[in-house]
Amino acid sequence: MLKKIAFIVVVFLVLQSTAYSKSYKWVDEKGGVHFSDQPPLSTKGVPAQTPADTPGIRSFPLPQHGNLILSVPESWDHEIMQPPGDLPPTIVLTPRQGDDFKVLITPIWSLKSEPVAVSPQAIQALISDNRTRMLPTAVERDVPIQELQGRQGTGYYFLVTDKAPGTSYPYAVSAGIAVGDLLLVTTILARTRDSEGIRQTIKALQGAVQIKD
Repeated sequence: MLKKIAFIVVVFLVLQSTAYSKSYKWVDEKGGVHFSDQPPLSTKGVPAQTPADTPGIRSFPLPQHGNLILSVPESWDHEIMQPPGDLPPTIVLTPRQGDDFKVLITPIWSLKSEPVAVSPQAIQALISDNRTRMLPTAVERDVPIQELQGRQGTGYYFLVTDKAPGTSYPYAVSAGIAVGDLLLVTTILARTRDSEGIRQTIKALQGAVQIKD
């Protein structure tokens, strides 16, 4: 199924890992948003969430396009696959323990002067085309496309099951969402349909933000 995922393919010549520090985002009783290097406290004075379960705010630098801000669990690792020059990188997210899932997020921008098509109609058409290409190898015959409403744009996604026996990751989600002037092209590969990787990545895409320099 990996060969049939119809997203934009970039030849990666450089692979580098980036370190991150733990941070916490929480909302108080009055709706105020806070950022801290310590987890929020419950009314009993104990952490409301364990660090492993708490979404961590991570910032990914993008060549000439500011930073992409994603909130993913602290228990996930990430790598950045950065091709030479100013080409878009691919962010790879995996669990720190085990291999239940693998997430690939590529922030796409125009390599020319015109903007990338990030309208809801354009993204829906892209995801629909990708579904058409993946259906021949999928168990499902009817795969609905679902809408994603993000903080800085709209997106769409679908989930299919690979019908080939013995596939390492039988479940695949293809998603695309507008974030500022970026198009986040995302593939989630998972061993189970209710994988944490699928659930948390969808949340991360909905909360994604582009911060320009």
